[in-house]
Amino acid sequence: MSMLAAALELAELGFRVFPIWPGAKNPITSSGFLDASTDLVRIRQWWGKHPKANIGIATGHLATGEMFIVIDLDEHDPNESGNDAWAEIIATQGPADTVEALLVIGHDLPDFCLEAQR
Repeated sequence: MSMLAAALELAELGFRVFPIWPGAKNPITSSGFLDASTDLVRIRQWWGKHPKANIGIATGHLATGEMFIVIDLDEHDPNESGNDAWAEIIATQGPADTVEALLVIGHDLPDFCLEAQR
């Protein structure tokens, strides 16, 4: 799947997307996440000009009305696990019932895991 196709699919699901420079975390657009959009024409223009751009997703309310948050579980100390801390939060506070959470696990270029709790 191309980056354009993935960005369009995310937008159709209600995620507001914006282009990120390949191999970096910097937005291509001048206002970054504030430019995020579900407008398919705009998205085609962005990825038409930058076909290798990564995909940024704006957090907050989706076009569907649901809330989207990102939880970054960095592990800077080998004796402490971000995953363990997250498990402890869920164990003590309970899972959110209407939150889409993107769990980012890794270092400079993280791996991604989408977890929906309903």
